[in-house]
Amino acid sequence: MKRVLLLSLSISLMAGCGSKSSSSDSSASSEAFAGTFTGTESGTQNGTAFSQTVSFVLTQTNNAVAGTWSSTSGGSGTVTGTASGSTISDMQVKETDTSCPGTLTGTMTVSGSQLTASITGTLTSCGTIAASVTATKE
Repeated sequence: MKRVLLLSLSISLMAGCGSKSSSSDSSASSEAFAGTFTGTESGTQNGTAFSQTVSFVLTQTNNAVAGTWSSTSGGSGTVTGTASGSTISDMQVKETDTSCPGTLTGTMTVSGSQLTASITGTLTSCGTIAASVTATKE
């Protein structure tokens, strides 16, 4: 089965982030996506079902979220987006493997230590992907 990039939410990312408690939305959102999240990505690639473990290592500065992701299938890349509260509605997941390059788009939400994401798109040489991710902050 070809390598699948999926927010292998890893979207794989994480740098720890410490901060003061605050009642403002910007402070709460500045902490929401920072960290390492590991979980399961499942979906379809060219109509064939798949499931894999993914990790995301994310940082957040104000509302800008960026990081890396990796998966047990060997896929890896970068993740970027703009947070509004606990949601990123303009997420871009880039696969950096030269055998399956491309960028997928989707949404990501954090609630407490739980991260969920929905990702879709087409990768060169790997076809159409539609997947969801459920991950827990480490």
